[in-house]
Amino acid sequence: MNIGGLIAIFFAPISGLLINSFTVVPVVRVLYFVFALNMLIKVIVTFRYCEETRQGKIRMAETKDNSVLKMLFEYKNLIPKVLMNKDIMKVLTVSVILHIANLVSTSFFSLYVTQRLGIENRYLAFFPILNAAVMLIFMIGIQHRQHSSQRNPPSWL
Repeated sequence: MNIGGLIAIFFAPISGLLINSFTVVPVVRVLYFVFALNMLIKVIVTFRYCEETRQGKIRMAETKDNSVLKMLFEYKNLIPKVLMNKDIMKVLTVSVILHIANLVSTSFFSLYVTQRLGIENRYLAFFPILNAAVMLIFMIGIQHRQHSSQRNPPSWL
């Protein structure tokens, strides 16, 4: 799924070119239509070629006669246990901090690049493309080789 998102970044400049040729509203309408069509195709392919896991079939048989609200009510004892677990709270805290840092760096990257580094606005679209290209090269070209190697690299790499 992450690879699909990285590949989608390469199509972002196309929408920019379309907006320059037309106005924003028709381009966004076409993009919504394309996204809806893609999701429809995804749903059809998923339902046609995927099947439920063994555990999923067991759980569906167990909860066949239960309402959704009744099943949600089963979690009333779980949520306090999760919130009281120190290890889970540590992981949640680190995750929140990483997401905040990512949000800030993503939001202010263009300001930093244009104002501090003096790069022109027209080159901003190339940075996400470059980032996606590097990530794809790593994921497709390097990551599977690292996983299949016999020895494990040090964790600090």
